[in-house]
Amino acid sequence: MKFFQFFVTIIVFSNLLFAQKNDYVDWGPALSPDGKELAFQTDREGDDEIYIWNFEEENLRQITFNDVDERFPSWSPDGKWLVYSSATNSPQNHDLYIIKADGTERRALIASQKSETNPSWSPDGKLIAFGSNADPDNKSEIFLIEPDGSNLVQLTDVAGFNNQPNWSPDSKKLAFSGMRDEDKNINIWICDIESKELTKLTDLPKWETFPSWSRNGEWIAFGVGEGMTANYNMARIKPDGSNFELFDIPAEIHSKWSWSVDDSYGIYQYQVEDTYIIVRSDFEGKNVFSFRQMFDEAFKDFLDD
Repeated sequence: MKFFQFFVTIIVFSNLLFAQKNDYVDWGPALSPDGKELAFQTDREGDDEIYIWNFEEENLRQITFNDVDERFPSWSPDGKWLVYSSATNSPQNHDLYIIKADGTERRALIASQKSETNPSWSPDGKLIAFGSNADPDNKSEIFLIEPDGSNLVQLTDVAGFNNQPNWSPDSKKLAFSGMRDEDKNINIWICDIESKELTKLTDLPKWETFPSWSRNGEWIAFGVGEGMTANYNMARIKPDGSNFELFDIPAEIHSKWSWSVDDSYGIYQYQVEDTYIIVRSDFEGKNVFSFRQMFDEAFKDFLDD
């Protein structure tokens, strides 16, 4: 029950965060496999919807239109599809949907009485990993499913919270955020897909969230903070647990680092007063570029049409 309440707290907290209308919340940036487009969610029109920014054409397109919250987009490796979490059937329990990058052919991937969140499409295209509290004990666990909705498999089965999965480039392992009965903090874990063997990668006296594997497989980036609401900085570590590095890149509330194609920079969300914006920088926090003005102008033109 402890971890069921913890899982519900995260869902409720996310809903409260996204419900703030002080300005707007741009959230969950995900670079396409070729780096030419950026998917993200925003509440600029009320509920969260998913948009895609094209860097070359400098234009914006909306791909979800459902008057409910649509969140956490993840690209297919060919860049033609996205999987995301949707409140289509219930504001409390999110389900997974798949949609083409042009906004067509939307279909349900999995729907249950529980919440399926934080989907991640494997680089080989064969599987989608996600977090869910859909097991009989109401624990949050990692599940796998094929993109056609078949062969649902529970990957983790441990007492605690397991969510926010992210694939290794070879599709053989998952990094994810986990909290065990004996732990007071969320740590980063690695799961071998074939053997289901779990390895605890980090053990800091803090919360480590939203791991993100670099495209060359050499690093795992993640957020580090004091509990759920404290400012988060970005860190990275080698997949074998060596070379931990913490950089002073404020990344408010569980920011997820989306690696560039050449791993030279990342895109993540950042809080400025009551507004959550999307920014780009290298891992030392240098060469920072904000998409705020660009997106503000694009949305103004988009909403005026």
